[in-house]
Amino acid sequence: APDRRAAQFLYSVAVLVLFGGATAMAGGPTNAVARLAIDSADAATTLTVVVYVALGAVAYAGVRRFVSENGIGG
Repeated sequence: APDRRAAQFLYSVAVLVLFGGATAMAGGPTNAVARLAIDSADAATTLTVVVYVALGAVAYAGVRRFVSENGIGG
């Protein structure tokens, strides 16, 4: 159990650092959402959204493939 607690702590800290860093980026996801909300999106904002959608689709497909190949789930 101590190893699991340490791993969960490190994972939590890493997630907080990554989200904090993404928020500070000028072209990050938070700023892209804000620009879309106030209708001031430019080409860079559109590219950011397209990249994040593509990354999400690839991650989703990868997880689905991993689950089906390893017989995980119902």
